[in-house]
Amino acid sequence: MDPAALSDPAFVAVVAQVLADGRVANYGNISSLCLMIYDYLLSFQLKYRLVWKAPWTPGKCIFVSFRYCGLAFHAFDSYVYVNTSADLAVCARAIKVQTAFASTVMWGAEVILAARVWILYGKSMRILILLIVVFMGGLTTMAVLDGLAYVGKITGSPFPPPFGSGCDTIGAPLPHLLFVAVIPPTITTTILFILTLFKTSRGHYTKPVETPTLSLIHWDGIRYFGVTFAVMIVNTFIFRYARLSMKGSASGFLASVPWTVACRMMLNIRSLILGPKSIWSMGTTGDEIELSRRSAVAFHVSHATDDSEETL
Repeated sequence: MDPAALSDPAFVAVVAQVLADGRVANYGNISSLCLMIYDYLLSFQLKYRLVWKAPWTPGKCIFVSFRYCGLAFHAFDSYVYVNTSADLAVCARAIKVQTAFASTVMWGAEVILAARVWILYGKSMRILILLIVVFMGGLTTMAVLDGLAYVGKITGSPFPPPFGSGCDTIGAPLPHLLFVAVIPPTITTTILFILTLFKTSRGHYTKPVETPTLSLIHWDGIRYFGVTFAVMIVNTFIFRYARLSMKGSASGFLASVPWTVACRMMLNIRSLILGPKSIWSMGTTGDEIELSRRSAVAFHVSHATDDSEETL
């Protein structure tokens, strides 16, 4: 850094602002990792009983790969952003990896939710085609918008010593495409929520025997939509109005929140069918547990599903 530049108060103020914003963004990334670790520890006993002690099935493979790969990638990403020896090349790659990771985990959670919707509708071919169109449309649109917004316009740089450590986001002012890129997954999540709400609300009144299972899927869908929609909206406003060095301050939650809720949804349905308690409905009586398990079996039989693991 040019010593003469340090004598310019305006330059010093800009540098101080960028460094402060960079630290906030890194703290946000670490906070999102802490959320994932907290949920992992909180549900460890339930995972051991319902997942690790269970035989290997497609549902178990999906849960294990999504659960542990997501946690490992986010931990590595967070490490890069606080690494004291990160150089310019590492930071430049880290920005791209973070974007790719967040998108992969976010859309992975959408796939899990879409699979639940498809099974909820009795594996209807029409619903499957609709879900594929919605999913591919949203994924393609977001990928194109992210590419146009990021390529050649944003990179990462290490904090200049002795001011700090880790990487900081730098680059030219980004186009509005960056905040628009969050809209496709928001629309996809909304469509899946509407499909879930329509089916579960209708089934609640037409087939009371299925109420425990439908009620679980109904409330899980509401919870997933509520928290992920809120995170997406917050990031949309940050990408649109925040300073460049602050735009990534909440981006880590685009991965950690869908990851956490999707894993909870998979554990919850397994708990209803295989275990005595539901994650989000502790304190259930013995009669209610037995009714829930019988209703869950009736639900799967009525939809011609041979393996309860198929309900994600």
